[in-house]
Amino acid sequence: MNKVVEVRETGLKLLRAAGYSYERVGKGISYNVRINPDKLAHVKVGTKGGPIIRAQSLDAECDFNGLTDEITHLLYINSDRKTEEVTIYLIPKVDAVNAFRDAWKDRLVKSSGVPASDMVSIAFFDGKNDVDHGYQKKFSKYEIRSLNNEKFSVVMPLTIEEAKAGLAAKFGVSADAIKISIEM
Repeated sequence: MNKVVEVRETGLKLLRAAGYSYERVGKGISYNVRINPDKLAHVKVGTKGGPIIRAQSLDAECDFNGLTDEITHLLYINSDRKTEEVTIYLIPKVDAVNAFRDAWKDRLVKSSGVPASDMVSIAFFDGKNDVDHGYQKKFSKYEIRSLNNEKFSVVMPLTIEEAKAGLAAKFGVSADAIKISIEM
């Protein structure tokens, strides 16, 4: 299973564990879910710092793929770049569209109206990164919480290879030098 699919499935399990019911709507590459039955959410997964979406034109007020008229929310499933912690956000469509439009306008200005691609990302993380639009804080009110209102997230498990690579980078050695044993 690839990383994006693994994070999406973990996020959907968290959604159900938080007391929401959902069902997938439609088929194909675009992933939409009907939630509790009054919300229709377009699902985006972020594994590199924020959701990415395709702009439909070079117009600063354009629409974005997947956020069609019937969609009411963006279900953003985020995997933290450093900790692998998965957190989910149910963002009203209007707020998501406004965030993407702000990022798209900024990109159009910086590229003199001719961006290298039509992909738009809103940086979701905080801290000292290349880009930080601060949406982790701005959208914190949309974070799905547990039934007792505690932060509701899980840490994605690492494969042995990922763990070895991370430890090797931390200690400045080859991954071949790392030995992992599990006692039960």
